[in-house]
Amino acid sequence: MELTKDNSLQKIALSIKNLRRLAPDVFDMKNNLHPIVTAQIKKMIVLIKKESLSFIKAPLDDVVLFGDICTPFVRPKTDIDIGLLLETCLPEQTIENINLSLIRRGFDFKIAYHCVKFHVLIKGKIVGANYSIIKNKWNVAPIIKDLDFASNTFFKAYADLAHDFNQMLSTAERNNDGFLTLKGREIITQYLLSLEEKEKKSDIYTLDYRLIKALYLFGIRQNLNHEIALAECSDLNSQIFNETKEKKPFNLEKDLERLLCLQPKLDPRIFNENGIMKEDIRQSLLKITDKVYKKTITDINGLEIKDICLTGSSSNYFWRDDSDIDLRIEVINKSNKSLEKDIFHFDKFLGAQMEGLSEKGYAFYFQNRTVDIKMSLKQIDFISIYSIKDNVWRIEPNRDAVCGISKTEMIDYYKMRKAQILEEFYQIKTKYKGVEQAEKLEILYLKIIDESMNVRQNIKKHIFFKLLNQERLLKAIGSESILAYNKALSLI
Repeated sequence: MELTKDNSLQKIALSIKNLRRLAPDVFDMKNNLHPIVTAQIKKMIVLIKKESLSFIKAPLDDVVLFGDICTPFVRPKTDIDIGLLLETCLPEQTIENINLSLIRRGFDFKIAYHCVKFHVLIKGKIVGANYSIIKNKWNVAPIIKDLDFASNTFFKAYADLAHDFNQMLSTAERNNDGFLTLKGREIITQYLLSLEEKEKKSDIYTLDYRLIKALYLFGIRQNLNHEIALAECSDLNSQIFNETKEKKPFNLEKDLERLLCLQPKLDPRIFNENGIMKEDIRQSLLKITDKVYKKTITDINGLEIKDICLTGSSSNYFWRDDSDIDLRIEVINKSNKSLEKDIFHFDKFLGAQMEGLSEKGYAFYFQNRTVDIKMSLKQIDFISIYSIKDNVWRIEPNRDAVCGISKTEMIDYYKMRKAQILEEFYQIKTKYKGVEQAEKLEILYLKIIDESMNVRQNIKKHIFFKLLNQERLLKAIGSESILAYNKALSLI
């Protein structure tokens, strides 16, 4: 991550180039938003409100363009930053996770060569020039100055900044595994906070402001935050999983044979001979979920953890050496008035918090296995659930679960159900176009996900969904929905 004086000089030069007007593919000669751009952004807002605001009980105060797109220092690929301003008392960490969840899900809208980035923001947080899409006028008009930075002066200042940055990195302590120590994390956190404060207080025409913008071009903020996240995870991970898990090609017959051959005992790495979770394992997993809680909903009043459970293969006789450790944090909204309480919207909110956490770089491993964590309010009907919080079985696993199910019968069932899903998928692709197609694909994806959560009474369904995941068909349908939204809402 080291910065050098010659670090992408062309990028740096573009960041100080004053066009003396706003982006011509976004604004007209009178600095008003092009009507076609306004119309397209309003279509995007409908989706973003559904994905990022439907679970928040707060009126939308305004929708604004802000950032470098509202300045003459615009580059061909400058992001179009759009802020959805709310009057809400939700913590900043919660809002940040909501914004990152949109990136994690793969939403990638474009207008001309510009990427459109949406940000849920608390009212009053916008600084500098911003254009109201709702009012179709400037809240704070841009100041266009006939001012250029001398290249030699700027490059010298950038070289000094790069020197200070590299010196800061060298003083940030690391442990023997190369992860930042607590002191190292504090140094980097303070550095990032100082940049943010300087950015807020500086005019866009000052050297300090343009230097910070040049620094951000290289992903400094994201990379440093990612390093902090990895270091925090390393404190909890019993063994760092450095090797990429090889994705084996799907083979219906072989994968089914594995699933129909259950283990004689529960996973001995997790459970003792009596089927009770080993106490050291239990405490380690509780520490991991506590970290997730503190990085997502800890500061939100009125939310309560009802249970923390182990689900999936590691909680029953389907486990294998490389099985993920699936954890589920059950959260209820007891008294928070800023968030919707119904299951659908509250689960959407909790999902956004977990997606945001993943986008920051938080990844947990235990016993050289991935720890997959979900937060939810929805009651699930899995074939086995172990409460880590209370150290008891909620639903005990059945060693004879697959008795009476033949391989031939299961193959026929899998092919039949898969054909039904694919038929529905292709009908949507053929019959609908644009946003309507994306919505129908999303409904199909959510319907399949919901069905996969209620399989205890039907072991054939459980095996079907495990095979469907191994074939990665479910993920493909979800991706098709996002791609359809991106295509329908972009203006290229």
